[in-house]
Amino acid sequence: MSTATDFKTLLDNIKIDNAGQISKRYGRITKALNQYFYNLDSKTANSLQVGSYGRFTGIRGISDLDMLYFLPATAWPRFRDRQSYLLQVVKTEIKKT
Repeated sequence: MSTATDFKTLLDNIKIDNAGQISKRYGRITKALNQYFYNLDSKTANSLQVGSYGRFTGIRGISDLDMLYFLPATAWPRFRDRQSYLLQVVKTEIKKT
């Protein structure tokens, strides 16, 4: 075997094989949060994929997706000193997906 063949085999062995599932879940979560916080029907607005998957450095076996979600400024007064309440709201909305 050549070095190129060995390297291709390595890449094939570590390639993420559930990217479609991760993408669908990301879209559903983002859409649910957008509907709740912005009354918006978007699967991509106001969020970013971060972590190894978002940087395209994840490998096969990845089991989570790190997301960054941007809350509207209007949510600040409601959740300012109530972080656990914010987490509960987010959890409830995600469970609906």
